[in-house]
Amino acid sequence: METYVIIFAAGSSIPEEQGVNFFNQAKRDGYIFNPCEVSEIDLKQKRIKLKIYINKDGKEILPERQVDFDYLIVAMGSKTNDFNTKGVKE
Repeated sequence: METYVIIFAAGSSIPEEQGVNFFNQAKRDGYIFNPCEVSEIDLKQKRIKLKIYINKDGKEILPERQVDFDYLIVAMGSKTNDFNTKGVKE
């Protein structure tokens, strides 16, 4: 089975504050969500190194780790769509 790693790059991405609960979506759709900061990408070895993940209370949730991949997708983030709902932008 091939492994895809998607890096969701957003400077203000805090999993507890997202409109979409990535943990629930991952469980429902059969993928693993790793909230973290990428510290290194090794394209030759097809491996990314992830920094330790500490929640907003300072508790370690996930240790520093490495994830191997077959395909790497980097998503650079986007603007939130307000769907022209009156008052949302304000």
